Amino acid sequence: MDIVKMIKILWVFLIISMTVIYLVYPVLRVILPFFVILGVITWWLTGYIASSRWILKIWFNLLQIIVPKPSETLEIKSGTFLTEEKIPEKIGWKQALFDEGVNKSFLPVLLMFGILQYVFKFFGADFLQSLESFFILTFASPLYVCLITFLWILLDSGWIEYDREANRVMRVGEHILLYLRSIAGLSALVGFITVALTIFGAATALASFLVALALASVPIYLTTVIYVKFFHYKYVKKVRDYLLFEKKLPIATIQIVPAPMTVTSTQTTPYINTQEEVKEEIPKTVTYNFCPYCGTQIPSNIRFCPKCGSSLNAE
Repeated sequence: MDIVKMIKILWVFLIISMTVIYLVYPVLRVILPFFVILGVITWWLTGYIASSRWILKIWFNLLQIIVPKPSETLEIKSGTFLTEEKIPEKIGWKQALFDEGVNKSFLPVLLMFGILQYVFKFFGADFLQSLESFFILTFASPLYVCLITFLWILLDSGWIEYDREANRVMRVGEHILLYLRSIAGLSALVGFITVALTIFGAATALASFLVALALASVPIYLTTVIYVKFFHYKYVKKVRDYLLFEKKLPIATIQIVPAPMTVTSTQTTPYINTQEEVKEEIPKTVTYNFCPYCGTQIPSNIRFCPKCGSSLNAE
């Protein structure tokens, strides 16, 4: 089992476990829908603004700083294209709950830790003197991670870039994510733990990490499910239509072609033992002759014993 599948299984287990805890405790049962509703409204508003035509104009021009300019043709040169794919009009609840919701909800949690590490750096040890402030900031995580929706729109719009020198194809959203990896990546999690460990010590750092991860998992997951189910792909389609009809980006078909392999043809020959075959030698039978009278060993084919002189002729 690879690390990605293991993390996904642990993430699903955490969401299910924390959902039960949220439903058991009355206070958490009241807090959960409140912040989920606020999170959905925030994500809807962010996606609506991010996919509007005037914002797309601004973002498109800004992205030209780090993203190659659109290609006018599909010739082999650096530039940006749209992949040949169909944006779904809507998705079912099964896909939203068990596929998109699980896969997409982990990145906002990493973004939350990235933001929290900067909060720790700014407020220092005074921040955790009041546990209520830490809990509220964790419960309200769907609100301040709403910018992740614009990154998702870029990732799912099929907008790709091709770098001829590096011979690399990358989604524009992934390119943006490279610049945000310290805030919205695994490095954000490491940064949060490092800052908490430096300021508060090992015990508090571990406790704050586990509490934040547990409390934020369910609100972010439910917000993700509702947003993806009802709003996400509508915004993705708006961005794709803008890139296709307004910016006239060409559509490219991406094919994964295996790299050519140079195979050296060598004639396979069976194994031949060049050593001479070792034959099992049969030991020779040696006959020893003794004098029947004195018992002395005597050579063969003699007539008299050389010691006692007795005649050795067979009678």
